[in-house]
Amino acid sequence: MLPGVSLFLDIDDLDQAGGLRALEDVIGQSHALLIMLTDGYFSSKNCRREVRAALRRGLPLILVHDTDPSHGGLPLEALRMQCPQSKRDEIFSSPIIEWHRMKEFQLVSLRLIGEHLIRPLLPLSSRLRGTYGDALDTEPGVLYVSGELSLQRLLVPAVISFSRHNLGVEELISELHAAGEQAASAADSEECFLLLLDGRTQLTAGSAVEADVLAALDSSQKVVVAYDPSVPFRDCIALTSDDLLGRGIFDELAVPLHQSEHREVSLRLIALKLQPPQTSKLSSCVAACRKAIGLRAVPTVP
Repeated sequence: MLPGVSLFLDIDDLDQAGGLRALEDVIGQSHALLIMLTDGYFSSKNCRREVRAALRRGLPLILVHDTDPSHGGLPLEALRMQCPQSKRDEIFSSPIIEWHRMKEFQLVSLRLIGEHLIRPLLPLSSRLRGTYGDALDTEPGVLYVSGELSLQRLLVPAVISFSRHNLGVEELISELHAAGEQAASAADSEECFLLLLDGRTQLTAGSAVEADVLAALDSSQKVVVAYDPSVPFRDCIALTSDDLLGRGIFDELAVPLHQSEHREVSLRLIALKLQPPQTSKLSSCVAACRKAIGLRAVPTVP
């Protein structure tokens, strides 16, 4: 991904460099330190050693914030409080990049990491300046990762159905239309239904939003679900009626609405899902079989 850049991973490469005793020496030969922020990082003696060595040498720090609790992810403020107070402000003034494991967002994180790693190296290497150019000093989007959704056009259907009782969804639709291009005229569009779950809307039995979603399903509209990842998705499922769960409201993976650099990918994923469904004999057959055997959908937790 980064031609001309050598990466040293302490877990894999430290033994060949002389073991833990050589940790400070390895840091001294580096030009930047990439830190994966997870629960317990700052409680590790050797992790604290490498940070102290990097700070003494004035190396740039790039902080990667793991957002997945199943991989040691914690809220950023909780990680900040685990950091020694004497170094807290110095360390957390460094660039912080969110790490997401969903491929489309992961590519953005990788690009941002690459940009922050390359930038301090440019003045040190004529070969790198020739490869990446001086533009990286001023332009944030010089590096691109193959397959990034940000390289694709954002096409938004002219007609998007929604529930007026679903707080925030109208603003999301306006954001989609402002960021993208109209994919088709209203007369040519098949309506899809957009549902936003951010803690303000509940899909409990008898609620106004549940009634609107059921009406959309009854009219064979495709329902696309977007959600705020700061709200546990299990809570959204727990507040969803059995009727909607049984009809597969969460059969398709919901789209997380991330912020900052990852927001553009969220909008593109929603727009892609809002494209009119392509009905096929196979999908019709599967739907008929599900109905015939009374198959109950199992909700998917993103």
